[in-house]
Amino acid sequence: MIFAQDPVKVLEVKGNKVKIQAARLSACSTCTVPGHIEKPDFFEIWIDSQTDAKPGDLLKVGMSPGKLYLSMSMIFFLPILFFIGGYVGFQYLWKVFSQLQSPVLFNAFGAVIGLFIALGLLRFFNNYAVQAKGFLPEAIKKVRVRKDYFDLDKIETEY
Repeated sequence: MIFAQDPVKVLEVKGNKVKIQAARLSACSTCTVPGHIEKPDFFEIWIDSQTDAKPGDLLKVGMSPGKLYLSMSMIFFLPILFFIGGYVGFQYLWKVFSQLQSPVLFNAFGAVIGLFIALGLLRFFNNYAVQAKGFLPEAIKKVRVRKDYFDLDKIETEY
């Protein structure tokens, strides 16, 4: 199980599902430029929970490595493969139907078509993943923060 670095806050509980609030931090949040502070963007999502969480609790969330790596490989490699495949495929089509060397613009058009096909497949996969709910993280364990600390780096495991 791969864990998220920061804990998330529980907003609601319904059975074995919890609604969590997590921060989507950008690279600007780690910037050291003086006077430049970016507030995190929060999002909410319902996930499965293996804990007895209550609203206000902090949870550690995780995801199975296989599903995480499959998702990441589809997001990064599928568009590249279809882009290259479209370029090579259109080059091959030109050679089949014409004896002349294929123009680069024709091949680039094939690459763009391949990219759009890959993005359509990713959209389909995203819809499938949301409906199947197999690619969502799970709440794994409850954590607590020492009363004198509000820094999330000082978290201790409760269970």
